[in-house]
Amino acid sequence: MAAERRVRPRPAQALLVCLIGITALLFAPRIAWSEATTEPRSESDDDAFIRYDFDDPPDTENKLTRDLTYGAQVTFGFDYERNYDLDDDSDDDLATFEPELEIAVSYDPAPWFRAFANLDLKRQFPIEEPDGRESQKTRLRVKEAYVNLREVFQGVSATLGRQEFKDEREWLFDEDLDAVRIFYRNSDFGLEASISREELVDKDVLNEESVDEINNYFFLGRTALGEDSEISPYLLVRDDRTSSDEDLVFLGISSTGELTSDIDYWVQFAHVRGSDDGTDIRGYGFDVGATYTFDVDFEPSLTLGAAFGSGDDDPDDKDSNFRQTGLQDNNDRFNGVTSFKYYGEVLDPELSNLFILTAGAGIRPTKRSSIDLVYHHYRQHQASDELRDVSIDEDPDGEDRTLGNGLDLIIGFREIEGVNAEAIFGLFEPGAAFSSDASTAYFVGFEVEFSF
Repeated sequence: MAAERRVRPRPAQALLVCLIGITALLFAPRIAWSEATTEPRSESDDDAFIRYDFDDPPDTENKLTRDLTYGAQVTFGFDYERNYDLDDDSDDDLATFEPELEIAVSYDPAPWFRAFANLDLKRQFPIEEPDGRESQKTRLRVKEAYVNLREVFQGVSATLGRQEFKDEREWLFDEDLDAVRIFYRNSDFGLEASISREELVDKDVLNEESVDEINNYFFLGRTALGEDSEISPYLLVRDDRTSSDEDLVFLGISSTGELTSDIDYWVQFAHVRGSDDGTDIRGYGFDVGATYTFDVDFEPSLTLGAAFGSGDDDPDDKDSNFRQTGLQDNNDRFNGVTSFKYYGEVLDPELSNLFILTAGAGIRPTKRSSIDLVYHHYRQHQASDELRDVSIDEDPDGEDRTLGNGLDLIIGFREIEGVNAEAIFGLFEPGAAFSSDASTAYFVGFEVEFSF
């Protein structure tokens, strides 16, 4: 029997279906979509909202006209990576300086309408680099460009265009996607649905870049758990339309909030299934933890967390390795004012065939500054000579499961109005899964941003 041919709709057809769906939603009787994330969380003097994310667009607080506002920010970043091949005898050190200019414009002629654009100009300049590294190009990117229709039907909003997808801990998303997105909010309950693709239209105006053609179909429910917590079940379908043909379905649940006035928590769980070039995929992963903040001067805090992604020592017939969505960034904060890579600044792994134990301690020297010291222990679920999407360049031996330990120091400072800064120092000490002469890898990063 001949194999059944799989027919794939073209992007234009998919977009037309989306627009028809939006029209039906807007003019149908009451339906249950939510605007749980249309408005970004505003910052206040309450410590619970004092955080900083260098990836957020500039605030558009400066008026050009009554309805047209803009904001801009300039960022200077320095990164130094040492010994990422875990070999002291080779010279692979990388030091770079990266200036960045970001400009955002917002047009708000009515309470129900907003048009927004965010442009980003940057280039990475090498100070020290290994031989053979490709030269870096100047990039001018259209990070966001969307139209938002608010409350066009009771409780219903819609956003069309390139927009930011980001969950609380960036465990699922931290990406700007071309999307059609519908929200519904009703009191403490909300729903969200979207169809998206990364760079349906080229993001970089100056350079051509190849991007996998993957359609994302995302459905999210959100409900409050008391006054300070929420729980969100979700379904994400990733339909790969390239030759690699990795089609994945993620079914999961997340919850964040407060257990008590002194304890913040997070819970993430996901099951992934699908196929990759004909191999069945079945895996699961979770990430749980809590931060306890002492109600005394300097707000000392303690954090404990555990993350697990299933592995497979023989994935040829069925692959039980968990994998994240490919759109994640694994970036958040504990009780500090700035976020960081919570699986380790040096190893920075995708949660796949891994167990990660995390312990952290932090203080607030002032209301808008923080210091965090974070430890990580890494161990494979099944011994393998591969690591999925890590920053180091060396592979384990596939015999021992102990990968090693990481330690990060994160300093955040934002006491000066319009100025935000962070400094990060990280190391990864390889364990028994690497050769006996494998040496420590280091990372140093500084970033300063000026907003105007």
